[in-house]
Amino acid sequence: MVKTVFISANTDAVDAAPITKEVALKAIAARDGVALDQVGAIGDSVNDLPFLTLPGLRLIGAPRNAQPPVRRHVESAPNGYLSEQDYLKGFVDFYGKCAALRLAAVFADRDGVLLWRKDAEEFHVLAGLFERMGHDGQPMIYVLTGSSDRRA
Repeated sequence: MVKTVFISANTDAVDAAPITKEVALKAIAARDGVALDQVGAIGDSVNDLPFLTLPGLRLIGAPRNAQPPVRRHVESAPNGYLSEQDYLKGFVDFYGKCAALRLAAVFADRDGVLLWRKDAEEFHVLAGLFERMGHDGQPMIYVLTGSSDRRA
């Protein structure tokens, strides 16, 4: 039985979740034996800031379509990378940076980063990335969705 529910309210929605994105990121990385300095994280909305501000992440990023507070945070962070591309193209750009750094894992928000139009072209690109992840030095991809706010 869930004893705590985390509530996140932003311009897009109000979410209620039994676990937050930053808790999930830390738990998955620990489970898989991946140090945070081997992790990249990308998001686009203010509800992504808690996982984008985790200390120790090697690289944080945002696509060009990110909300202004996210863009400002990523641009000002010493480990930040703001893509010049929107949505999925921004993720592909960020993923390439993570691969070049030989990171083990990339954590991404789903809506606004990986999916936008939800058309066949997007699914084809994602399928290609998912097929290659974890092979030949390509980072694993973990998709986070739901709440990232610690308010209860």
